[in-house]
Amino acid sequence: MTRQEQMAQLDSMIAAYHHNHNRLECIAHDMRKKAEAITRRDRPKKRQYGRNSATWTGADEAYFLERFFDLEDERRIEIVTLSAKMTRQAAAIEALVSKLGLNDPPGLPGVPLVYPGSGIR
Repeated sequence: MTRQEQMAQLDSMIAAYHHNHNRLECIAHDMRKKAEAITRRDRPKKRQYGRNSATWTGADEAYFLERFFDLEDERRIEIVTLSAKMTRQAAAIEALVSKLGLNDPPGLPGVPLVYPGSGIR
């Protein structure tokens, strides 16, 4: 395999990694939106403006997190599968970068946290 073919393979691997990263981000976004919609439906207020409004209480946030984790449990297999795939892809990319002797390896986003807020469940 020529160097040009190896670089094309590296570009392809990086594109696949980014595709999976974006897919995981979409899953997280969908779960957050659905959990917020469920919370707004189940805990009605006179005015509903979403999580960032002044009417969103601590109890609303707790209810939102419960719904979010329920949704996360439903999609756990997909999330774990994508995360493992991204880990393998990152290792393969690092191996190819090392083999090619590149001084400036491509920056890859890490596996994103699916959980809302700052911490892991």
